[in-house]
Amino acid sequence: DKPLAFSSRKDLVSASSRSPLITKDGTLLNIELFDANTSEDSPILLLTHGVCESAETLGVQAIVTEAKNRSVKVAVLELEGHGYSSGRKCVCGDFDRLLDHFLEFVQHAV
Repeated sequence: DKPLAFSSRKDLVSASSRSPLITKDGTLLNIELFDANTSEDSPILLLTHGVCESAETLGVQAIVTEAKNRSVKVAVLELEGHGYSSGRKCVCGDFDRLLDHFLEFVQHAV
């Protein structure tokens, strides 16, 4: 398990691995993969979080925990400026840019 970015809470689910994604505009985004208790043919849920959140926030953690209980892999894109992704922290100044990044994440993951 990878160390958490911001929290030392023991009840949070840690990602099994991290994967960098360099977008077409050069932004370094972090993907947290949660795949404990899954197999190679398990379904995968592609997820992102809200503004001022990351893969460690409680809403994302609740989804990851439920997916783990159902043997579903979860790949969480940490948006620019969030978690381990590059950029000014907790700022999503351009929705079109955010959408482009998410679409690149989907193409990368599938």
